[in-house]
Amino acid sequence: MKISFIGAGNVAWHLSQALENAGNSVQEVFSRDPKKAKELSSFLYNARVQEHLDFSESTSEVFFMCIPESAYPQVLPELLLPKYGVLVLVSGTAQLAESMLLYDPLRESMNQIGVFFPVQHVLTGRKLNLSNTPICVEVLVEETETILLALAKDVSDAIYLVNGDERKKIHLAMLMAGTFTQQLWNQAKELLTSIELEPQLIQGVVENYMKSFFSNHPISPAQEAAKLQDGRMVMDQQSLIGRPEMQEIYKQMLALIKSQSLDKRSVHLLNDTDFTESQNNCVCHWMGKNVKEAITICIFLYAWRNLLVNGLTIIQCIQNVFDFLILHLSV
Repeated sequence: MKISFIGAGNVAWHLSQALENAGNSVQEVFSRDPKKAKELSSFLYNARVQEHLDFSESTSEVFFMCIPESAYPQVLPELLLPKYGVLVLVSGTAQLAESMLLYDPLRESMNQIGVFFPVQHVLTGRKLNLSNTPICVEVLVEETETILLALAKDVSDAIYLVNGDERKKIHLAMLMAGTFTQQLWNQAKELLTSIELEPQLIQGVVENYMKSFFSNHPISPAQEAAKLQDGRMVMDQQSLIGRPEMQEIYKQMLALIKSQSLDKRSVHLLNDTDFTESQNNCVCHWMGKNVKEAITICIFLYAWRNLLVNGLTIIQCIQNVFDFLILHLSV
């Protein structure tokens, strides 16, 4: 299949060569920086440098747009494709309908549009094997689906047909598992290097968590949650974090771990298989005959929950209990 590339960055570099190695032919490469387009073209068989965005005379059938989404409003209105050319957005977040409106606001063209999204962060100077990289494909019409799935199969063994909402969630999952987590790794590295130690010290810890995640047996936060009940230890740890934004992240993560730990214990109690129907009836019968004691226990549990989960002071818990009584006893 004859294809062209708009953009000559890291993604275009890997994708164009992978497609050519699978038997496709890259005809043109366009970049705002002609030097980059020339350099990429030199690694391809018959590609030439395209000096403008008018591809109307091109013999290519598919046009891969490998540029930042922020550049779409400038590039798409200028872009001209052959009558039946297929425009492919290499993007995790761009919306098909919005992009098509930028390209063809009057809806006069015969061009179709789709998304080709490699689920991977492509870095400068790092070789990437696309055959192990999942490719997400999104289209508006069946004909485009056939073309993009064929191209995806040329470069990868893992292909997913997704819609716009699914693709957004996949991209967000990438950020959380990759970019966001790397920030925490950097913070851990800073702490270790501040005492002249290498990050390899915690390599086993990171590998253990990764192994448990991908084996679908995540490590329970319950043990760490119990340790983090120590207010003095929490304050001491926060003081070791220099940047205020990281201190805030620490507090939010701490609250999340505590809430998850409590939720799991609650679910365990509610789903306990040893708690039979007859025992349920006994409890209900006892509560009916011992209303005062039952109310006392409920108040205690409500106060304890506020103290543990929400981090309230004892005075605030007492105030909440009074509010609870006024609300429920007035019904």
